[in-house]
Amino acid sequence: MYKDSRLQQIMNILNSVGKIKTSELATKIYVSQSTLRRDLVLLEKQNMISRKFGYVSLLGKANLEFPYSVREQENVKGKKYICEKAASFITNNMAVFLDSSSTTSFIPDYLFRKNKLVFITNGLLHAYKLSKLENVTLYTLGGHNPRSFGGTVGSDTIAQINNYNTNLAIVSFGSLLNDSVYITDKEQANFRLAMIANAKESLLLMDSSKFEQSDFIKASTLKIFKAIISDKKPPKDTIKYCNKHDIELIW
Repeated sequence: MYKDSRLQQIMNILNSVGKIKTSELATKIYVSQSTLRRDLVLLEKQNMISRKFGYVSLLGKANLEFPYSVREQENVKGKKYICEKAASFITNNMAVFLDSSSTTSFIPDYLFRKNKLVFITNGLLHAYKLSKLENVTLYTLGGHNPRSFGGTVGSDTIAQINNYNTNLAIVSFGSLLNDSVYITDKEQANFRLAMIANAKESLLLMDSSKFEQSDFIKASTLKIFKAIISDKKPPKDTIKYCNKHDIELIW
């Protein structure tokens, strides 16, 4: 198994259990204690994990990917504010990618004054909401639906995304630090980046609880976005970067 794959597998296990014996972790990923030790030293230097008394654990909340049912209840007021602002970028006759994040899930609530919209989404809740709107033609993306994720991911999902060319992609990521966005899982990064690559413009929706944090996967710098929308003012370094690269900031 290649090192990057091992590191991803280690983080996936820790995201599920939080803390595990080092010996048990070695058994789960089928590597020697010496190989695992080198991997853990690398993750520890990156401030991703902590090792103590024969156990390894995640270092801090930022690397945890909570179930969708938990995430959708967090900062609902802020997410609604963000989605209302984002909806102003959607105009009549527009085709839009909408990712499966909890932050974007309120977009359908602000489309009632728009006409002849096309939406493509991998989100289960998003698809349910959009299916109720008479002014929206809906395309849902198939693929693997991980337990408690709330949407589809994987190569099948990306292959379907690549069949479309939209006006806009609306996405969110797990965290934002300085000039980049991060997420806990590579598959989640991949389908979002595919949506962005197949759209003329893209919006980043990030509630303020995600500022000044980072996760295991660095997905992209911010310059791929037309605008960043949040419920509060972003950190100074982020504002400076956005001003330099002509990225619109809305809060």
